[in-house]
Amino acid sequence: MPNPSPPSVGCFVVPVWWTKPSFNLSEVAQFLDTPISTVSFWLTLARAAGLEVGDHSANRTAYSCHDVFALALLAKLRNRRVRINAEVVVAAFSFAGLPTPRPVPCNGEWVVFDDDASLTVPAWLCWTAVRAWATKVHGSAHV
Repeated sequence: MPNPSPPSVGCFVVPVWWTKPSFNLSEVAQFLDTPISTVSFWLTLARAAGLEVGDHSANRTAYSCHDVFALALLAKLRNRRVRINAEVVVAAFSFAGLPTPRPVPCNGEWVVFDDDASLTVPAWLCWTAVRAWATKVHGSAHV
């Protein structure tokens, strides 16, 4: 399934499979090009803040595209050498719309504020990257 470009108007439609737990921690870390320990730390911060992240019903915790989208926002900050704390983690999951995903507007951006500075993360780019990766890795399960 080809990865759509951002729509000219409106928002991306949230696919029905977006919240289906499909990925293990190793797959997520590999996709984000981030050490497992770092991703695990972000997830620990989210859980410590009271967020329910991941599906714990199986032997291993599984993560949905919705979870990965929020983590992809954090990975973009990490790539820019921004220190990520609990407040930023909660903001990323809130932007992604936890527990119910929110559609991302075309050219949508997540803006993070800290003291006297702000940083913009291209949310639409993270959204399309996660969607493309999910259809590539588990394509037949999501189509």
